[in-house]
Amino acid sequence: MTAEPQDLASTPGHHPPMESVGIFSYAGFMNRNETFPVMGREAKVLFLDADFQVIRPGDFVRCAVTGKPIPLRDLRYWSVERQEAYVSPEAALLRHLQVMQEQQDK
Repeated sequence: MTAEPQDLASTPGHHPPMESVGIFSYAGFMNRNETFPVMGREAKVLFLDADFQVIRPGDFVRCAVTGKPIPLRDLRYWSVERQEAYVSPEAALLRHLQVMQEQQDK
């Protein structure tokens, strides 16, 4: 007796083996904490108080402290005064402390 092949894509809880989105390939079971590799163009962004405006289209901005690319969809931390993006709250704090130290040294 042989088992009938099953359509796994229609089986509840089964994720497709691989999908292709643009230039990225990824497993269909990624969660919100996993990120795609950043590829493409660097965006030019105007940072506002509670939002930002894309001036030149792109996929990412760079952290002013670490230089790491930050996908626009993950951008959460920036300085309106300095017009800089930060990859994390720790990077933002580090930059704030650097600026304070520079002001005290003057």
